[in-house]
Amino acid sequence: MLALAGCNNAASGPHPVKMLTYDELFNFETKCELATQQQAMLKTILERKNFDPDPDNLNPEDRAYNSRLKSTLWWYEYRCKQ
Repeated sequence: MLALAGCNNAASGPHPVKMLTYDELFNFETKCELATQQQAMLKTILERKNFDPDPDNLNPEDRAYNSRLKSTLWWYEYRCKQ
C-alpha cells in the first residue's frame, strides 16, 4: 500500500489555500479591492513552495512559476497603493 502525506491541494486548518497551477497563476485575476486577501494567499503559496532563492538552482518549470508568482505579488505594490 502506498500512502502519500501532505500532497493534497489545500492546507489543513481554518483557511485552506489552493496551490495554483502555473496556468491558474498566469490567469489569476488581480483586484486591488481584494489585495489583502489575494496577497496573503499568494504569499502562503510562495512560502509552501519554498523555492531556492537563486533562480539558477531551479528547474525551468519552477523558475517560471516562481517568477510569475513574485511578479503577481509585485503587481499589487505598483498598482494598488493609495
